[in-house]
Amino acid sequence: MRCPTCEAENSEEAQFCVQCHKPLADHPSAQGDGVHSSQGRQDTPQPSEGIHTSESGNEPSRTENPDPFDTNVKRVSAGVNIGIIIGTILFPVIGVAMGYTYLKKDHPEERKAGRNWLILGVVMFIVNIMLINMLKK
Repeated sequence: MRCPTCEAENSEEAQFCVQCHKPLADHPSAQGDGVHSSQGRQDTPQPSEGIHTSESGNEPSRTENPDPFDTNVKRVSAGVNIGIIIGTILFPVIGVAMGYTYLKKDHPEERKAGRNWLILGVVMFIVNIMLINMLKK
């Protein structure tokens, strides 16, 4: 699916563009904002959409939903990263499995971590094969 804003190619399941991080218009969660139907009325927001009433109780105030592409929010913690790396060194299949899983994510930081874990897993498989061959001789 192409982003209508920057024309970047995105996966069909993506909710946001991988390049400009704007919501993709074809995705169901990106639709439904604003005016609906030919009458031009705006739907009443539901509480799950981040609407809260002010202290006076008369005027609603909208709270911002967190941006899934906010670079200030860590998507892969240091502890998880270190744990996967240690696990991959001991058991390369962990890095391959987690790397493949995280490569499918929409967030660039998660994809980067997945790529690193996958590469480390493949390298450790090769190292293990070479060590086994050296021990046989």
